[in-house]
Amino acid sequence: MLSLVDACLGRLPTVPSSRPLLRLLAAQPHAHLSLRSPQPFTAAAATVSARPRHVRALSTPGAVPEAAEDFFAGATVTFSGLGLGTVVCGALQKAGYSRPAHAQELAVPAILAGRDAVLAAETGSGKTLAYLAPLTELALQKHRQAAAAAVAREEGAEAQDGEDAWHHQRHRRRQYATAALVLCPNVALCEQVLAAAQALRDPASGAPLAAAAFVSAQSPPPLSLPDVVITTPGALVSLLDNAGTAYGYEWTRAGLPHWARTVVFDEADLLLSGGYGAQMRIIWDALRAGDRLHAARRICLQVGLTEDEFAELPRHLKQAAKLGGAQGLLDAGFRPRRQPAGHHSGGSSSNGAGPGAGSEGEHEEQRLRLHGLEDEAQPERGVHGPSWRRQYVFVAATMPAEGERSVGAEIAARFPEAAWLAGRQLHQSKRAVEHAWRRVEDAEQRAQVLQDVVASDPLLQSGRGRMLVFARDVASAGATAADLAGAGLPVLQYHKAVPAAERAAALARVCGEEGLIMVCTDAAARGLDVPDVSHVVQADFAQSAVDFLHRVGRTARAGKAGRVTSLFTPDAEPLVQAIRDNIAAGRPVEGAFSRKRSFRKKLKKYGQYVPRGQEGPQEPRQARREERAARGVERRSRQWR
Repeated sequence: MLSLVDACLGRLPTVPSSRPLLRLLAAQPHAHLSLRSPQPFTAAAATVSARPRHVRALSTPGAVPEAAEDFFAGATVTFSGLGLGTVVCGALQKAGYSRPAHAQELAVPAILAGRDAVLAAETGSGKTLAYLAPLTELALQKHRQAAAAAVAREEGAEAQDGEDAWHHQRHRRRQYATAALVLCPNVALCEQVLAAAQALRDPASGAPLAAAAFVSAQSPPPLSLPDVVITTPGALVSLLDNAGTAYGYEWTRAGLPHWARTVVFDEADLLLSGGYGAQMRIIWDALRAGDRLHAARRICLQVGLTEDEFAELPRHLKQAAKLGGAQGLLDAGFRPRRQPAGHHSGGSSSNGAGPGAGSEGEHEEQRLRLHGLEDEAQPERGVHGPSWRRQYVFVAATMPAEGERSVGAEIAARFPEAAWLAGRQLHQSKRAVEHAWRRVEDAEQRAQVLQDVVASDPLLQSGRGRMLVFARDVASAGATAADLAGAGLPVLQYHKAVPAAERAAALARVCGEEGLIMVCTDAAARGLDVPDVSHVVQADFAQSAVDFLHRVGRTARAGKAGRVTSLFTPDAEPLVQAIRDNIAAGRPVEGAFSRKRSFRKKLKKYGQYVPRGQEGPQEPRQARREERAARGVERRSRQWR
């Protein structure tokens, strides 16, 4: 088995970066992406057609606001039209989802078709339901197929007698259950995904349509594998390496790729970069090893080889199989031997490998057989177990694609055939957000301006609405909360210095009550869905444009409007001005995507703001070179005096 896996080991071929596609989508935020073509969805093959702005009917009469205009799909789009069954559509209707969002219109058909997908859409666009609804539909289909297979096995067992029935039961291959794995960066987001999955209930019985479970150190895996497993990378790796064997083979590194049929990376840009690297490498290694094994099993099934025979093939044939699959193996000169009728492809037949084995007629017959068996939607019986193709879904509100090491470029290189799906306002501030900018010179002025902003909020003063106040770190959050509490305002805190139980209680309270202020760090900027946040205040301006988008995305969610007030100091003014210019022009702020240090470095280098991926003017660089050269001459001359 190891030799077979080693034979298929290798990195996927590198393809061009996804940057051209994201630029195309960002330039046409109201574009519709066509997924009808079976060809790989790349920048060159993307079909973009202008979508007119339809006037959509809401539950209340009157004009449709711009927020709802950007949020919902076309007026004629329905959940059933996207491919969801009657039961799931009824559950969505009962849960309050009367019509699909634009992000769901894009993602649901691709996920149901089994395609790898990258869903990059603005915050509050309905991305969680965009993958949970099709996963629920696939789970129901899996249960129906399992029930039909069980009936067929019982009927087959009744037709057999005595020793034959015992022999069939004794040698029947083990069937591993499959499930969807959803990875989230933090526990709070995991709990939100779990609540959203459990909200899809059978209209008749009221029971959840799909069994979902949050797995962590405090929530061990259930006895039977659920349909959807939700966890964080750290909790999953800890389980696989420490206590996994106590819960069964499925919860080990070797067992994980056997059941994770669909893997969803929620907040993919955060999971695939930064502090999750060590855990994600372990998970990637386990999943990709399983992918190579399933790919090798498909090749063995299609060309009639056992795994041991495949391992004995010449190196050039193994390389051809790794790059082109079974068809590549045939094109490289492999000639399968004709097998007798009724002989199973997984049997222990002779090798039959080599350029001279078989005839051209057999080669052509094998080509036809290959195309006849190519069905990714149904599991195929491999040599030592079922073989299927794993599905990867990447979900994020920001998807940087500039540079070879960016998350978008890495995904495009590893998954060249993935469908890239972009929201209408990707990397933009929503049209329904009203921005206000306040410059402050020092901490004293900052505290005074912050109190003025809170006092001037009409909804908060009337006991309605919710306000999130973002600070740059824990110390600043504590000082900000103390200033607001000293003014007699109801203040909650949400950051890593607050115990987990208190954080959960604060989040539950701000979600259930109105008229509250929650002071938080960027820990609350990603994924947390606090309903009806009317005002977001940046007491400390965001460190980068990516953080800015996630912060302001806490308001104006799900087709509603909101306000954002940003306080900034003089040192943050270049980044503020770059973001303000892009917002005023209706452009994506992707050009300002950068870490704070590199943004300032480029500003110092060129003497002005230069969008990411573009070259700045050369005059400041030449002036600095001449200045450095002059200083060097002066320094050397002083040494000789």
